[in-house]
Amino acid sequence: MPASGLLRKGSRKAAEILSPFYRRFPYQGDMDLFKLDPRGAYSPLEPFFYSRVPKAANTSITQTLFEHSSFRLKISRRNDPKYQFPRPLLLTHKEVRRLDHEAYKFTFVRNPYSRVLSAYLDKVGRKRHQGRRFLSWAQHHNQQKPSLAFAAISKQVDCIWTCTGPPR
Repeated sequence: MPASGLLRKGSRKAAEILSPFYRRFPYQGDMDLFKLDPRGAYSPLEPFFYSRVPKAANTSITQTLFEHSSFRLKISRRNDPKYQFPRPLLLTHKEVRRLDHEAYKFTFVRNPYSRVLSAYLDKVGRKRHQGRRFLSWAQHHNQQKPSLAFAAISKQVDCIWTCTGPPR
């Protein structure tokens, strides 16, 4: 295992030992815990816990929650509403207990097909780094037009979801 993998594994173990939140709600996924942790937004006053899912209107939702919440961090390094709520890693035992028993917990998800299209347009349509790599691969495999490549991608996604069900 590479050193970075050991560090991630070690940091996840440390978070489970040191953090009341991750002791109560152990994380079993593949994402690096320190990329995942900022995706939680907890307000102890209302109380609610919002788990932000990538590319599902997070900025708009978090801005609205911030505007309607009476909770404010005493110290915040950034003005972005995504950083105005306590991160799960920093919650106390009392806050985790309250979150577990009293808080309204929610998330928003997006239609998987519109999510795939949005990701394709963002990465390939704008020709970002990931998109250039994909286009290079597509040309190598005789997929000259990106629209044809997207049609192939959407057929594969449709086949995967039809055969195995949506991702869990």
